[in-house]
Amino acid sequence: SDVAFSLEALTEISTASRSGAQAIAAPLPARRRWLLPALGALLAAALCVGFYVVGKRANAISAPSFHRLTFRRGTILSARFSPDGQTIVYGAALEGKPVELFTTRFDSTDSRPLGLEKTELLGISSTGELAVNLASFHLSPFIEGGTLGRVPLAGGAPRQISDNATWADWTPDGTDLAVIREAEGRNRLEFPLGHTIYQPRGWASHVRFSPKGDLLAFADHVETGDDGRVVVIDREGNVKATSGFFITVQGVSWSRDGKEVWFTASREGAARAIFAMDLSGKERVVLRVPGTLTVQDITRAGRVLLTIDNAQFGILGLRAGETNERNLSWFDWSLPSDVSPDGKDLLFFESGEGVGSNYSIFMRGMDGSPAVRLGSGAFPALSPDGKWVVAVDNSSPRQLELIPTGTGQMRQLTHDALEHLRVDWVPNGKAIVFTASEPNHPARTYWMNLADGKTHAITPEGTEGGLVSPDGKYLLARDPDRKCWLYPLEGGDPQPLSATLKDGETPINWESDGQSLLVGERGFPLKVSRVFLNSTRREDVRSFAPSDAGGIVTVGGVRFSADRKSYVYDYFRILSDLYVVDGLK
Repeated sequence: SDVAFSLEALTEISTASRSGAQAIAAPLPARRRWLLPALGALLAAALCVGFYVVGKRANAISAPSFHRLTFRRGTILSARFSPDGQTIVYGAALEGKPVELFTTRFDSTDSRPLGLEKTELLGISSTGELAVNLASFHLSPFIEGGTLGRVPLAGGAPRQISDNATWADWTPDGTDLAVIREAEGRNRLEFPLGHTIYQPRGWASHVRFSPKGDLLAFADHVETGDDGRVVVIDREGNVKATSGFFITVQGVSWSRDGKEVWFTASREGAARAIFAMDLSGKERVVLRVPGTLTVQDITRAGRVLLTIDNAQFGILGLRAGETNERNLSWFDWSLPSDVSPDGKDLLFFESGEGVGSNYSIFMRGMDGSPAVRLGSGAFPALSPDGKWVVAVDNSSPRQLELIPTGTGQMRQLTHDALEHLRVDWVPNGKAIVFTASEPNHPARTYWMNLADGKTHAITPEGTEGGLVSPDGKYLLARDPDRKCWLYPLEGGDPQPLSATLKDGETPINWESDGQSLLVGERGFPLKVSRVFLNSTRREDVRSFAPSDAGGIVTVGGVRFSADRKSYVYDYFRILSDLYVVDGLK
């Protein structure tokens, strides 16, 4: 196909050597005329031999061949070869519908549904049994949760195993599962189920057993994104190898001989390439194309199953007095942070291909006027007077910085060993609250006085929050069990939040009277309600969803002006195509 031809023409392929021998002839002085024909004959023979050798080498370096399997518009979340290496099962949310399972063959373009709706594929055993997530839902843009189940590929009803699973893989003999799941407010890798062998600082994904079954490989991410590295451990959790750090890493599989872990990642921007890492930690590039790759699976014969993804975080918004939402995205990974109290300006940041590893903070008018770059950083928050932005910088560990929206100088707020994750303002503008973690400890939330830099912890480890009540006295925070509490900023015992939140609801902001909250319920569309303290009363506010539902993974990031008449929200869209690739080494 034209797509496959373009990919083959533009790929960067890893080989043992790309160089060919080149003979450079030096000019010879005229000697005896009778030598010239003999020398010419020798030169011609040498050139023939050289062309033959170079031609043989060129033939040995063959371009990979791509065969496209899917053609419908939507998101392919996972895919695996069946034990025969011919049949492929994949989970996809197509044309705005919930995720379901499909099957096809590597040499076909026809797919048929398996009759398992709202079900995500996690793995296929050597005996042909599927590990799946039932009642699948998005915990975040990068994490899909559900109830772990198992079901024969040949058909039958799924059997439930465990709640709160996110990823899983079968042992090579198909008798057991390694599972990544949420438990007690933490993400953890368990093998066997119930026995924790690895606990990431943020979250882990894409766990895969080696062909021999003695090692496991997976991606270990930071808490606030899909940045991270690939880790290899043994069955007891001992680390055997780690990759370098990437700003996105998704998709993990083992090479056909089990000597390398293949994964898709990028150190700059969102365009993931296929990397290979051996057990000494040495990395090489296997394949790079002008797009975003996610490796899904590799057969024992070396055939690779991958998706080419077009992913985008975008922003939609409505300014007071207008009737139609406006696209307020700037580059490819636009994430809203704040709307100014008067509803005129939007604060957002970019962390995708448009800025590479230099995450950048922007402000633009809600009328769609061009964005102005304020500086480097992520997760910014606008001060109550609109003159300053507090944000997380791009250093390691990440620190806090203060950036003017107009004239003025940037100011570094912290110089410590904490990994700073998120930050927000206290309503009087004289202090901030921020969430951070000490090395190898769960995150907690702190208070800082901007005048003198004095800081103290508000919550215990594992409990986080960012919404301060309008009177500036309490922080709304959630504990590992997802229960909401009000913590006094000046210290003291917390009080339980006296409002009723549904499962899947997250607080968005306080209302100005301090007696009610805006909350968002995950799903498509995202539903926002107003809940009242000391009451079961609640009111519907509105729902948020792009008009084009194709490929939408999540909707979130709702921000309002003070009068609630202007708003923005974000959407995460992935449009995927599934390919089988031969010839990668």
